[in-house]
Amino acid sequence: MIFILRYQKVSFADIGLKKPKSWIKTLAIGIGFAIAILALFLLFINPIIQEFLPIEEKNIDRFVALKGNLPLFLVGITSAVLTAGFGEEIIWRGYIMKHLAGIFGGRRSSWVIALLLTSVLFGCLHFYQGIVGIVQTGLTGFLLGAIFILNGKKSLWINIITHSVIDIISLTAIYFGAI
Repeated sequence: MIFILRYQKVSFADIGLKKPKSWIKTLAIGIGFAIAILALFLLFINPIIQEFLPIEEKNIDRFVALKGNLPLFLVGITSAVLTAGFGEEIIWRGYIMKHLAGIFGGRRSSWVIALLLTSVLFGCLHFYQGIVGIVQTGLTGFLLGAIFILNGKKSLWINIITHSVIDIISLTAIYFGAI
């Protein structure tokens, strides 16, 4: 990603990594969005998915080694924050979605198309979690993309924090055997 940005003469600020006016406010908003998204899934989206895919379950086989394993759990959280929270938001919302919107003309409809495309692709890349994981991750990608758009398409920090907190809570649930 760094190579691509340098080659295209794009700065980190251009993709949404400039310092926010208030880190405390940004952190609070990101945590609030994470809690809201997790509640939305728990209370509404997951029951709807279960209605349409009653025999399917999200495949978390990749993560079961975390259960009760503190060193692996800490590595998992660190990895999730760096690669998923930080990395995926830079790539999917800061770079791909922005570029797709530009390719489609940069209008409001272009951003909607870019949001839908990146959400579907983001979900599909989580195929190892099964169909439920694809749907859940695609919808999460949609919500994260919507947050980025509604936040003015200029800052990824809320997205990074939101994504990181969602992953930390999910990994914590796996660690304690709640899922």
